[in-house]
Amino acid sequence: MSVLNSMASASGGKAVLVTTDSKNSHSIDNVLDEISTELRSQYTIGYYPEHPINDGKWHQVVLRSIDTSYDVRARKEYFGGPGK
Repeated sequence: MSVLNSMASASGGKAVLVTTDSKNSHSIDNVLDEISTELRSQYTIGYYPEHPINDGKWHQVVLRSIDTSYDVRARKEYFGGPGK
């Protein structure tokens, strides 16, 4: 799970270990309900960087909310690869 958590966090996602116990908070039904709720609560944010878009470098992404009660997940970095 630590590898999955690491990969999910880097991409702005979330990993959950699903159990077969229907009374457990990580049962498939509960996880699907949570995913459904999150999909209805997502936002897309865009910006225009000051650097050239296709500069061939990795760039860090930091996203924070003024209200700390929100759970903000976003990718940690992106690659400004060469254009086609």
